Amino acid sequence: MSREVVYYGERGILNSIVLDTQGDIAKQKQFLRTIVLGDKSKLEWVDDVEMVKYFVDPCFDQFGKVDLIIEATTKRNDKYILFVIVKFTSYGYSALKMTQLKEIDNEYLPKSYKSSGDNVNVQLAVLYRFIQAYKNTLEECECINSIIIESPEVSKIYNDDMVRQFENWTMLEYWNNNFKNVKDYYFVALTNDSKQIIENKNLKSEYFPFNREEVLPPITKKQWEIDSNKFGITTFDTLVDKNVISKDTGYYKDSCELMMFRPPTIADYKKERESHRLVTINSDKWNKNQEILYNLLKDVKVLDADFKLFVKDFMETIEYE
Repeated sequence: MSREVVYYGERGILNSIVLDTQGDIAKQKQFLRTIVLGDKSKLEWVDDVEMVKYFVDPCFDQFGKVDLIIEATTKRNDKYILFVIVKFTSYGYSALKMTQLKEIDNEYLPKSYKSSGDNVNVQLAVLYRFIQAYKNTLEECECINSIIIESPEVSKIYNDDMVRQFENWTMLEYWNNNFKNVKDYYFVALTNDSKQIIENKNLKSEYFPFNREEVLPPITKKQWEIDSNKFGITTFDTLVDKNVISKDTGYYKDSCELMMFRPPTIADYKKERESHRLVTINSDKWNKNQEILYNLLKDVKVLDADFKLFVKDFMETIEYE
């Protein structure tokens, strides 16, 4: 197969996966099988899927953009929708680290949503809220072309100052015509993590990100207990391991070589956790220059994973005054 275009970046990696799996139902179903849900289960309906359709980069107004929507239709004509957020780094790097808010029942929620729109757990949570608002609209209004709007009471539950709404009429009409009777919705992170973090042996460990409250999708503890099986994660490394994509052939080979990226090892995860603990414990002893350096690096939004590890190693070597 001639490949005269090489894709770069997060969107490039996504494009390469779409191109390498489109029209191949076996690969597409294997992609779906790799997803591990928040309750550590798998998608039970995958074997019955007979058609998969991709939607790249749709926008849902104030409910955010989604990198990929996967529409999976079964032999019985049941339809499932998966919102996929793609991250070039690990889930841990991409997620907003939250602390408990005493004023909101000690929930792990963002203190502010203004600078957290690109964090993977926040993106997944806001898309989840879109579906909840959509379902509520269908229950309350016979006219399916109504604007999808979240109530102020619901926004407050999530500690969000914004009452989010969706009023893209073109997208809304298509959504209502095609997805009104979807059987279920899922919210999935596709990250540059090691395949090991979603292997059975590690699903009860801290490596599985849905075991860590501070990086869970912020939908409240109550809703997580109800709908943890609607959130999922898979990794580029897992897709390669399960022969969905390849580092040796296809568009993914070219994108992967161009970007020269690798998943973290288990040793890297251990080092990351130790580094976070060290910085947290000793930050009160930093001098002015160390604080300036830390704030400068913190404000850089996109860093190569290897460079981030270098920065963490560097910070560990700093001698405190």
